[in-house]
Amino acid sequence: MDNLLYALRALKWKTIATPTGDEPARYGLDAPALEVTLLKTDGAELAVVLIGKRAGELAWVKVKAAPAIYAVDAKQLASRRRCPTTSRADQVSRPSAR
Repeated sequence: MDNLLYALRALKWKTIATPTGDEPARYGLDAPALEVTLLKTDGAELAVVLIGKRAGELAWVKVKAAPAIYAVDAKQLASRRRCPTTSRADQVSRPSAR
C-alpha cells in the first residue's frame, strides 16, 4: 500500500487529455482499473482518484469530483497492478482465527 501512496503523491500530469471529461470510455474511466479514495485523518473524504487504461507510455487518470482527464507517465503507476481493488473494509488485514 505504501508504494501506491508514494505513487499518488508523486503523480504529475503530462497533458490534459480533455478538460471537460468527454468520452471517459476512450480513457478507460467509465469502468476504472482502480479507484482510490483518499481520506483525511478525521475520516472525511479528501478526493477519489480514478485510474483508467494505459496506452503505450501513458495512463489516464482523473479526480472523480472534477471533469478533466489527465495523461500521466504510466511508469509512475507501475505498482498499481499489485494493489488491491476491493473495498476499504476488505483491505483491512485481519488475523486468522486459529
